[in-house]
Amino acid sequence: MKLQIIANPQGEILATAIISKEMVEGDDPPEEIGVIPEPGQMIYEVDAPDNVARMSALELHENYRLEVKSPAAQLVQIKR
Repeated sequence: MKLQIIANPQGEILATAIISKEMVEGDDPPEEIGVIPEPGQMIYEVDAPDNVARMSALELHENYRLEVKSPAAQLVQIKR
């Protein structure tokens, strides 16, 4: 599953949107899909692993952050 994620420079997940194949390839696909970042925030598109795809948005926000310093952003589990 692909996710669009808005994160701050520290990788804290602020918002998410699921990018589904049906939304993109349907009979009448929307012209725009996604979330809009505020100044200082960045938007990333990542492939979510199966365990993350089954989580609620709240679980994702509480347990993951983005590693944004690598060439491609990656979801990283927060160690508690």
